[in-house]
Amino acid sequence: PEAAFDIHHIGPEVPEKKHEEVLELHEGKLTLSWTRARYQDVHEYHDVPDLYVLFNSGCGYPHAQDEWADALDIVFNKSGFKPALFTSHNQEDSARDYAYLRRRQDCRYLSHPAPNPFMSLKKDVAVNNIKYLINSNH
Repeated sequence: PEAAFDIHHIGPEVPEKKHEEVLELHEGKLTLSWTRARYQDVHEYHDVPDLYVLFNSGCGYPHAQDEWADALDIVFNKSGFKPALFTSHNQEDSARDYAYLRRRQDCRYLSHPAPNPFMSLKKDVAVNNIKYLINSNH
């Protein structure tokens, strides 16, 4: 394709061995890079993305709402109205995140959650409850 893609993974769960790694593929048409940090701590060092993707953020959990507040403030208020895509582990997780995002006054447009047609079919054990199986990216 004529367009070049730069996919930058940022988050505290980026593996340490990937931190600050940059991988160029397809004659520079695809660049993958990783930063192990919270987005709000490093966003000023990066260009504003065309799209934000928050994989299984869990931002709707009461204990996580404060952790996500600064990052979501940047995404919703300081990015020039760029779109954000949220994934979740399951329907319950999705409903919790959706309810939280609906309560925020700065989330300008929110579509109803829908199952991800590309979600992993592999079942994983939930880290916070080993009796519970989840799909990555529901």
